[in-house]
Amino acid sequence: MVLFVVMLSMHLLLAQATELAGWARTVLALGAGLVAATATQHLVSRSRRRR
Repeated sequence: MVLFVVMLSMHLLLAQATELAGWARTVLALGAGLVAATATQHLVSRSRRRR
């Protein structure tokens, strides 16, 4: 019985950890996309000003 509870808690912890990793990956991807968009906009505006 104790072993079952330990296994269950370990499984829940692992599931939570993978979910957190997924969230972190999503947030990182969103952040990278935002940075890339801002950099692109910045470069485009700079090149437009030069002409």
